[in-house]
Amino acid sequence: MTGLINRRDVTQATLEHFAGKPFDWRTGGTCVHLVRKQIVGMGHKPPPMKEFRSALSAKRALKAKGWANLAEMLDSLLTRIPTARAVQGDIVEMPSDDETFGALAVKMDNGRIMGYLAGSDLLTIAQPAVTPIAAWRT
Repeated sequence: MTGLINRRDVTQATLEHFAGKPFDWRTGGTCVHLVRKQIVGMGHKPPPMKEFRSALSAKRALKAKGWANLAEMLDSLLTRIPTARAVQGDIVEMPSDDETFGALAVKMDNGRIMGYLAGSDLLTIAQPAVTPIAAWRT
């Protein structure tokens, strides 16, 4: 039970940190920053993140580490799990037209996700209409 309570508390802290912050490459309002906050809160120690202020510099930072996309980055940091096994606090990738950045989000309770989703510049909590294409245990 303690593990679930910790997942809830860390996910809530991530939500509170990003609530009301618009998506912005320059100020750290991106799905990468959201995911990093969540996985650090869950006790993981990812390597330092190179600063990026645009999509182009973010792509360069990924390439410098040898990753073609964010899914490869997460594969190097976390254990990939079946999407149906994702629980609150885990990371999911939703379908996206962007092959490099995808659409990373944090799994909430009741099947909802939290992330910078299409249609809004602000952090959004939504009930997805489609199944995630990948998931990672935090």
